[in-house]
Amino acid sequence: MVKLQCEFPAAQLAAFRDKHQRSVTHFAVLAEDLELLEFVLESGAPLDAVDDCGASPLTTALIGRHFQAADMLATYGCDVDNGNAALQTSMHVLATFGALDAVQWLLGRGADIEARDADGNSPLHLAAAYCALPVVEPRRRGDTPLIDAAFVSQSAAPHFASGDEKTQLAVVGLLLQHGAEVNAVNDDGDSALFGAVRNEYDSVVKLLLAHGADARVR
Repeated sequence: MVKLQCEFPAAQLAAFRDKHQRSVTHFAVLAEDLELLEFVLESGAPLDAVDDCGASPLTTALIGRHFQAADMLATYGCDVDNGNAALQTSMHVLATFGALDAVQWLLGRGADIEARDADGNSPLHLAAAYCALPVVEPRRRGDTPLIDAAFVSQSAAPHFASGDEKTQLAVVGLLLQHGAEVNAVNDDGDSALFGAVRNEYDSVVKLLLAHGADARVR
């Protein structure tokens, strides 16, 4: 690290981006090197800069389940609600991936479960749509994570692994436990219940009904 410090003064470390717009903070996280991460942060490397996929260092750490790195980023003051160009926060991204442990980490640090992205989606909408939507592009509808979890077809994002009903049920359940609005509707006027019925996810339908979903809401 002495060599790194000599070759790259603090100002250069802070400004560095590779062709994918990843910062040295991203690289330290990806290397799973806590000593290096601490060094670059002490040198003024950015906490919240996003790469060209819209992922911040925190999002990168949580996707990789590098929780010690995430803890360090939080200690240094990263914004757990920092949004990318599509206004998607780490909560949006991890909810979409169905990463329950990472979502729990975010909830434990006060992340905004009602944050809305550029198309009005909350983390609940996307969390409920486990692995069903691209997480770095603006949504085409005004869904919330809960709606998307039940509503979006698994074929919507072929570059993601498709979620199954069991995973989707767990994600929807987590969102409901933390106060997701069960009868929220998207810009098309569709509720999470409508999506679950359309996808023939009986267990999700039952869970939504048990939490007060109104069958009269489309």
